[in-house]
Parts: sequence; structure tokens; C-alpha cells
Amino acid sequence: MAESQIQKNRMYYEALGRAKARPNYRDFYRFGRVRKYLFGNSVLDVGCCEADFLNLIKSDYQIAGIEVNDQRVDYCNQVLGGNAVKLGNLDDKLDFEDGSFDTVMCLEVLEHLVNPEKALKELVRISRKRVIITVPFNEKIRYVLCLHCAQYTPVSGHLHMFNRENIRSIIPDNAGIVKIDLICNKALSYLPGLRSVFRLPIPVGLTIDRITNHIIPQSSWMMVVLDKE
Repeated sequence: MAESQIQKNRMYYEALGRAKARPNYRDFYRFGRVRKYLFGNSVLDVGCCEADFLNLIKSDYQIAGIEVNDQRVDYCNQVLGGNAVKLGNLDDKLDFEDGSFDTVMCLEVLEHLVNPEKALKELVRISRKRVIITVPFNEKIRYVLCLHCAQYTPVSGHLHMFNRENIRSIIPDNAGIVKIDLICNKALSYLPGLRSVFRLPIPVGLTIDRITNHIIPQSSWMMVVLDKE
């Protein structure tokens, strides 16, 4: 990558500022579903947002995180009370040796990247055994016309739609699928009176969520669990 392009990327990511995305009950339900599949003792969260997940597991695992700008890195380290989160960019090669972490996580990131296939290969490279990703499921990406650049731009910043079929096409040859699961059925998420399902203990919420997804396969997220072969 040319130096000018690298500088442009750095300026863009710094302009993003802090994530400021406070998790709600649905996010904590998603975190609980992901946590069940953590493997080993060391966990890296690539794109750890405001370190909410790492904060939940820090007493049980050796944790590390990656964020794209200094503001986010500094805030995450304040939350965690240490220096676990480093600056990095999944569009490029991360500064870790092959097989550095037992589990590598990447929650709600791949849909933002120009080349998610390349990014997933990088996640597998630095994993010793397991990779866990979550992405929006079967999302209809909406575009608006930017008045500044006259280009159509995705409203959410999401560049890709993922479902059970096309996610398989970007999985590296040296990784196998352990699980593909849907999380937070939209009928349960948005209908009054049913949202409390995701506040229940995980085993109860999981059972209801899976039954509903079998009947109406329309969920907020898809979780993909891979093992390095």
C-alpha cells in the first residue's frame, strides 16, 4: 500500500472518534451466546468497540484487543484498567505472530470492510485454534446520496450482506465450520411483550430464540464459529 494511502486511512480512522455504542440487553445476550464458544485461555477481540465484551471476561481469560484509532484504544484501556488494547487495522496485517491467541473474536466488523475474505484469513492466521465472528444476518443495505462527494454511501457503513450460504464462500481452506447460528430473532426483538426473552438466562432465551428462528429465519445477527485445521 502506498504511503499516501496509509496516511489517508489513518486520517479517516482518527476522524471516526470513539465508538460510543453502549450495549443493550440484546447485545449482552449476543455476548453470552459468543462466550459459550470461547476456547483456551487467551482471547483477542479485533474491533473491540468500547471493550464491553472484554470487560465481561477479563477475570477468566488472558485478554487483548484491537481498535482502529488512538481515541478508542485509550478509552478501552481505561475501561479495562490496563494496556490490553492496541492500535491495529484489519484491512492490513495485524502485528501478531501466527497462532498468537487460543480464540480470536471479531464481532460486527467484517460487514464494514472492503475485503472481508482477506480479513477472515488474517483472523485465522493469528488464531491458535478458534475464530468467532458475528455479522448482521441477511441485511438489506440501504444507500443515500452523499451531497459532498456525489457518491452513493451505505447508511450504516455496512458494505456487505451475509447469510448462511455466502459466508461459506469466504472461509479460508485451513479453517472448518464448528457452528453457524442465528442470534436474536427479529420477531422477538421488536414485538412488545417478547423482548424480555433476551433478558432471561441464556439457556432459556437460547431455546426460545432457536425455535423462533426455525419458524421465522429472520435474525439480527449470525454467529460463525471456526476451528483452525
